[in-house]
Amino acid sequence: MNGDTLEQQALKFIGEAETDRDYHKPWLTDVYRYCLPWRRRPGNHQQVNDQDDLFDATAIEALSDFAADMQITFTPIEDDWLDVEAAENLSVADAAQIAPQLAAYQDAVFGEIRRSNFHEASQEAYPDLGTGTCAMFVQDFDLTAPLQCQAVPITDLLIVRGCYGGVDFKAREIPAMKLRDLAPTYPRAALTPDLVQRAESDPGSTVCVHECYWRLWDRKSIERWQYVLLIDRKQADAAVLEGAGCCPLIVARWRTDSTTAWGVGPLYVVLPTIKTLDQLQYLVLKNLSFAVDPAGLFDDDGTINLENGVNPGDWIPRQVGSKADVLRSESDFDTTFFERSAMQSDIKRALFQDNPSQSGDTPPTASQWMDEKAEVARRMGAPFGRLTSEWQIALFQRFAYLGERRGDLPKVNLKGGAIRLRPQSPLVRAQRMQKVSTASQLLGAGNQLLGEQTMQVSVDGGATLRALQKALGDELVVLRSPEDQKALIAQAAQAAQAAGVIPQSPQQQGAPPPAVPTQQAA
Repeated sequence: MNGDTLEQQALKFIGEAETDRDYHKPWLTDVYRYCLPWRRRPGNHQQVNDQDDLFDATAIEALSDFAADMQITFTPIEDDWLDVEAAENLSVADAAQIAPQLAAYQDAVFGEIRRSNFHEASQEAYPDLGTGTCAMFVQDFDLTAPLQCQAVPITDLLIVRGCYGGVDFKAREIPAMKLRDLAPTYPRAALTPDLVQRAESDPGSTVCVHECYWRLWDRKSIERWQYVLLIDRKQADAAVLEGAGCCPLIVARWRTDSTTAWGVGPLYVVLPTIKTLDQLQYLVLKNLSFAVDPAGLFDDDGTINLENGVNPGDWIPRQVGSKADVLRSESDFDTTFFERSAMQSDIKRALFQDNPSQSGDTPPTASQWMDEKAEVARRMGAPFGRLTSEWQIALFQRFAYLGERRGDLPKVNLKGGAIRLRPQSPLVRAQRMQKVSTASQLLGAGNQLLGEQTMQVSVDGGATLRALQKALGDELVVLRSPEDQKALIAQAAQAAQAAGVIPQSPQQQGAPPPAVPTQQAA
């Protein structure tokens, strides 16, 4: 693109992105039709009201639960999904010295995230992650107001694959933006006299807007993005953004393919099953309609005509002299071989909604529940590496970038060191759950082989319980310290001896009672 103007470069990127999106258009359209029917379809500027033609809601419900799980797993509301720590090039003493500053820095960034509307907007973005690609705008419109987040559906997203497999071009396409919204949305935009005149005479008329960002690799040590605003494919604004988190449009992908910028989501594999189940439900309802309200035949002086088919409740004329009959299908409509419940389970499993269950009257045991939940977490952790860099870290950096521009972040004196972000991996949580499950099985086997009394002697119950609490990440249950436990045991033995249940030893006679431990409020 050497020698091209910014407008020409942006148009070339847009053309390349539109070509890539067109390859995925049939699949994306089907996903929206069967899983997000209320959304505008790719290539359509108007909403399509065809929900009456849907006959199964399994995918819709499973995708909604998938979005909620993604928020809990990757961006939980109350928990920090990243830990800020010192880089390896700092000494142990320096790292310990700035640890409180890093903790304050982390609290300030996540405080801004919770103060914004991120968690509401993420629930609109995460369903698109089921298709493979989700996107979100994070902007600072007003210094006195919280930061604003806006989910970008795949119908408004244009992306191009670039260096190292990342997304080097991102654009939000607004095909029909009201002219009255241009000035408040883009205060720096240079509007042509024609647009100004149209906005005054007909503010409700629309224009096509593209907010374009592409990565600049001329200085690899600094993250830089070129921003270009196009209104009706004419440049209206441009700027160069610098710094980690400077790009307001964040794009994350579930899995990737080397031939496209678009991600491959869990719905991609199960889409044939979704369509088959919906068609099967339609055929079942159609057959029930004929069973409840069958068609009939009656005598008429005309000629029978079945070119337009037969519908439930129809009465069809036939040759005079015949009698009236009810028309019933002689075909055997046995749909058991389709195993509708199995297809529903496949759809839920693809979206990680296959909750632990067991056929029959016996509910799943605790170990079965923990094993299956750990398996779900392991499968969910497969795309974790990409979502860490493209979603978790990118979001944190964006909020940190805006917070620093506002002057709301505390200063961290790193002495030349760099800040490192460490994500909370669902794989680590899955491994911890597996360890807890294994420990529970071992304790159960020990009780059966040795008996409870022998196990109490063989296993340090207090230390084991503390280890289980640490593995589960629980912060609510307050366990007594070993010293407090020993004091309570001695106090109980003293009370038993005073009651005559346990005889006192000569050394204990006349000894003062042990001190009662005090419990601090949790």
